[in-house]
Amino acid sequence: MANWKYTAAERRTIDDAYSAVAYIVDHSDHSGPYALRQALRGERRERSSVTVAKALLVAGFADGRKRNPRALELAYLADGVAAAAILGAKSRRLSPAPGQYLAGLLRRFPKMAAAAAAAHDAYISRGLESSRLERALS
Repeated sequence: MANWKYTAAERRTIDDAYSAVAYIVDHSDHSGPYALRQALRGERRERSSVTVAKALLVAGFADGRKRNPRALELAYLADGVAAAAILGAKSRRLSPAPGQYLAGLLRRFPKMAAAAAAAHDAYISRGLESSRLERALS
């Protein structure tokens, strides 16, 4: 059970990506920040840690930015992840002026989301490997 923890670098990567999501949502619509906070609160209740919840919200937001998910696809997601996907789809209409911080952040966000997903995957695979070893030794 000791390996079911994020490393400091993984946690920092996920937190940076979530901060980028919060910044983008803050500039996309007036009710977005509240919806994102509610999504985080709901996901945190269902997950083992706030970092897991943030990683899932970043993944949902990135999916919404990439493509506009259909209602049927959203029905199979957790409530918070579905809300993040909707916020990501809403943020697609943002068109900041070149040179603004938001424009650069939107350009960098896909790499940040991919890094957060890789950090979460490393956490999952390390934990599963640790569980397999514990079962094999007992």
